[in-house]
Amino acid sequence: GAGAVAVAKGGGLPTTLAAPTKSMADPLPSWLYREAYQLWSRWRASRWVRTTSRATSPTDDAAAGLRLEVDTSPRACLAASARLGLRRPFFAGDKVSIARAGGRELDQPEEAVVLGAFRGALWYRIETQRGEGGHEGAYRPWCWMPSDVEGLKLATRSPAVPPALAKAVNSTNLARLPTYRGGKLRIVFDGGAVIRDGLEIDCSEVVGEVAVGVVVRASERRINSCNIARYHISHGGVSGWVSEKIRGGDEALIMERVVPGSEGSEEGAEGGDADKDKASANANAEGEAGKAKSAAEVAAEAQMDADEAEEVAAGDEVDGVVDHWLAKLRGPLEASAMVEGGGDLYAHLEAWLDPSSCPESKREAALVPNLGAFRTLASARSVAGAGAGA
Repeated sequence: GAGAVAVAKGGGLPTTLAAPTKSMADPLPSWLYREAYQLWSRWRASRWVRTTSRATSPTDDAAAGLRLEVDTSPRACLAASARLGLRRPFFAGDKVSIARAGGRELDQPEEAVVLGAFRGALWYRIETQRGEGGHEGAYRPWCWMPSDVEGLKLATRSPAVPPALAKAVNSTNLARLPTYRGGKLRIVFDGGAVIRDGLEIDCSEVVGEVAVGVVVRASERRINSCNIARYHISHGGVSGWVSEKIRGGDEALIMERVVPGSEGSEEGAEGGDADKDKASANANAEGEAGKAKSAAEVAAEAQMDADEAEEVAAGDEVDGVVDHWLAKLRGPLEASAMVEGGGDLYAHLEAWLDPSSCPESKREAALVPNLGAFRTLASARSVAGAGAGA
């Protein structure tokens, strides 16, 4: 009878499963079990959080905002961080300081909390906002775009990151995807290139110039909100952003990538003697400047060399960048384990990366490994409940 079904008290999982007998009619349809099993599997993964956003949907209440389920798992947040071109990844629960909005520096930085990833984007919610009040929906979640990254800074790491891993996590950088990679560039526009102190052109100040024919090295490439590719460079003692093309008009190239091994080639080889002389003079000036590089500039060059080697090792795909980061993370953990005797560091790491790997979750997975076992458990409970109600 129903009393023979081993159902744990207090709603917990039973230690054994017993299928209902023929005399115990199952009152629930099959489709309900399938959907319930899918929902239970998502819930057991301990990674999904339902929230609303500033967006609206014809199927949702417009006043409440579009509902979405963000993935709070470290791997999903790593992938979203890589798509943003972040060197230091953000994870669910991180507090982030926002110093710029629309390219303009804020008088008072805002603070946001990272919620997780949804459809490849990293979502956040404003916790403290400049000024008084704010329009309705200002505190609802939204996602960062690549042009929003300037001015973002990690304020507080999420409490979900195990303290034993915090140091290694904070010191491990993400490799950049191809769209964010810099490299050596030659200025080809006759008027040279203008260096500005911000990614956005209209709200940034001019801090320097680069003459035509000069070869520079960019640490990063990024598309701004006007869909203009910009490169971050250091030249002549200043650092800032330069455009790949002229904005508007024929969108003439300002700079082009230097093919490895051709750094010494003269710009304007197909032009007249005046063009050759001009390019040669600028190249000579660049050479003289290179002889007087400061220690900071030499260190920056070395860092860019290391970053480029790391990018080659990580590959051109998001999954490869994430796997490379995780492999790098295990290196410092190995050293810490050997020095400090932290034999359980890997256990902390696995529990953080996959909450369903904890012993209780593994017990649940072993007890209910598939839909058939889930239906046996759920139908036993539903029949027992129906019998109790009768």
